Amino acid sequence: MLFFILSAVNLALFLFNLLPSFPMDGGRIFRAFMTPKFGRLKATALAARIGRIMAVAFGIFGLFHGNFILVLIAIFIYQAAGAEYRAVYAQQMSQDWFTIGQPADIEVSPPPYARNVASGWKKWKRQTNAFFNDLFKNWQ
Repeated sequence: MLFFILSAVNLALFLFNLLPSFPMDGGRIFRAFMTPKFGRLKATALAARIGRIMAVAFGIFGLFHGNFILVLIAIFIYQAAGAEYRAVYAQQMSQDWFTIGQPADIEVSPPPYARNVASGWKKWKRQTNAFFNDLFKNWQ
């Protein structure tokens, strides 16, 4: 009997998680299907809007049936959908900021192993040796 109860609870959680409400897996799958057609930002906005609408519906249903846990879940879904959209929006804007207005010709210095490092090393070695020679000369 316990096995059937646990199976039913697990199945209910699985189906609830696949609802196309955005912060849950179903919303992420929905966004993944919409991204090639609309782009990531618009697909996220659509999935977040659907998630918020479903959260309001869950909240109203929970209030009328006295299920306050469902109301709390609805509040979480509503907040998380907005936060996820804001995060994707900020990421998209930061990517646009770094790509728009960049010069076409970018000069990159050679890597350290390709630079003429030997002359700097010799100069440093000479200065270090002179320092220690002067330091120990006074002790003799």
